[in-house]
Amino acid sequence: MHNLKRTISTITWAFKLTWAVNSRLTSGMVITAVLRNLLPAALVLVARSLVNAISAALDNGEQLIESILPIILLGLAVSIAEVLSRNLNLYFNERLRDELDIDVSSQILEHGAKLDLAYFEDPRFQDVMARARQNTANHFSQFITRIIDAAANAVQIVSLATILIFIEPYITMIFLLFGIPYLLFHWNIAKLRYQTEYTRTTKRRWTGYYLSQVLEKGAVPEIRVLGLAPLFIRKFRSLMSGCSPSATLGLTGWFE
Repeated sequence: MHNLKRTISTITWAFKLTWAVNSRLTSGMVITAVLRNLLPAALVLVARSLVNAISAALDNGEQLIESILPIILLGLAVSIAEVLSRNLNLYFNERLRDELDIDVSSQILEHGAKLDLAYFEDPRFQDVMARARQNTANHFSQFITRIIDAAANAVQIVSLATILIFIEPYITMIFLLFGIPYLLFHWNIAKLRYQTEYTRTTKRRWTGYYLSQVLEKGAVPEIRVLGLAPLFIRKFRSLMSGCSPSATLGLTGWFE
């Protein structure tokens, strides 16, 4: 329950920020995503109507073309709407990503510029800054996109399930029996992936430091003079092989 409340709180905060950045692009992205995911249900209804119209025309001896032409035109219109909504959604997505990139990156820079120098000496704060510098704006826009897509997919599932309930209710029950465990499995996988990436921050920061010291132009002369390259390479190998940063560096107290 606590994780669910935290997730809802995070989603609410993210959408408030996104809406403040550009409400028109956010609205366009949500509307086109929902529309794109409603259209498959419309296509199912069109296909069912087409089959029924063909069957009725053959049974009653009516002109087949005259009976099915309106339904074919309707199906064509739905297909065109699906293509347009998908491309519009992609356009809104790209535009909103650019807007969020500018805004989120600017907020990070402005906040960092106001911090006291003592923060930058704290290893825990360095981990926070390392996470903030890992293409945060892009990750944020991806988070928004996936939340909107997930909500739109839920709309698609509900619309298709509603149709199936009236056509084949037993098939709907089978889908639910398999679908719910599938969703729970992916939820747990996503949570595990986030926790893993979160805990890797310290290790990623130190490995990046070793790489920069051994390979970057500005640090190479000092490293060569002091003969630190072999030491840094050993530390790098130790970190990559699974040792914790605190054990590798002999700084256990810093990371407790």
